[in-house]
Amino acid sequence: FTVPAGVPSIGNGAFANCGSLTAIGVAEGNTAYVSEGGNLYTADGTTLVQYAVGNTAQTFTVGTVGETAVTTISASAFEGATHLTSVTIGAAVTTIGERAFAGCTNIEEFIVEEGNTRVFVIGNALYVHATSSRLTLIAYAAGAEGTSFTIGDDFEFPEGTSYEQVAIGAGAFVGSNLTEINLSSVVYSIGTGAFEGISGLTINVVYYPDPNSNSQSSYSQSKYAVATWTDYTNGMITCTVVFHANTLPAESAPEA
Repeated sequence: FTVPAGVPSIGNGAFANCGSLTAIGVAEGNTAYVSEGGNLYTADGTTLVQYAVGNTAQTFTVGTVGETAVTTISASAFEGATHLTSVTIGAAVTTIGERAFAGCTNIEEFIVEEGNTRVFVIGNALYVHATSSRLTLIAYAAGAEGTSFTIGDDFEFPEGTSYEQVAIGAGAFVGSNLTEINLSSVVYSIGTGAFEGISGLTINVVYYPDPNSNSQSSYSQSKYAVATWTDYTNGMITCTVVFHANTLPAESAPEA
């Protein structure tokens, strides 16, 4: 596909899940975009707009366009890139959009180049700075081994940082084969479609009973709480959600 000369803007996700798209070109005269390695970037080279998801390469590095360092990965930029098994995030990347890696079913690992202070790999998941106290889980490596994922009360934040909470981003787990996800009070919020399309999944989640309510879905909003259940309330997931008062069940504790 070639972006015509007269196209000034392309919306996020315009090429998501286009499995036959092996390269994206830019017509001469287009001043908004450039093509590098068959992938689409903004003209200044700082933003990866769209990876050609039909490319059969197994590895990719978000690094530079010419001599310009890429700082931003757009929302849905890799969505549906099923051939990739490993993605390296360059040291200059500071921003990653929602659903950036949704449906990348074979990614086994994310790698972050040394020197990056805004993007982190913790376990099998990719996180990005949100606020001084909060990280956003942007993507789980859907092709990683194992069927269980836990964010426990003992979650280890990057050394030397002040993070205390995790927000789970939209589409973060799309494409995974997990059968169990355990979420403690460290989790602050859950984005739309975070668990979309995962069947046979059980989610164990801590809640904080409101002493003035008999409802198990009444959360304490003090300090840490699973604050939003967009997926659950809108029927976006086909799974079992089990609420546990104050702590996760012992059998759901992460393995040492």
